[in-house]
Amino acid sequence: MGEESDQIDQIAREIERSRAELGHDVQELEQKVNAITDWRHHFRRKPIPIIAAAFAIGMLLAFVWDGRK
Repeated sequence: MGEESDQIDQIAREIERSRAELGHDVQELEQKVNAITDWRHHFRRKPIPIIAAAFAIGMLLAFVWDGRK
């Protein structure tokens, strides 16, 4: 019975270690996703291409919208 109890304790410790690692990995992934999707950060680094892209998308939408009438 003692050996079985030791195995159960070892499995429980392994599960807890895996949960802790998974929690850390999830937090790291969230930070990376937030950094990638933060448009303010990208705008501060390279404002001209973002403004140009917004202008181009606006013009494209204006032409598409005007073509429907």
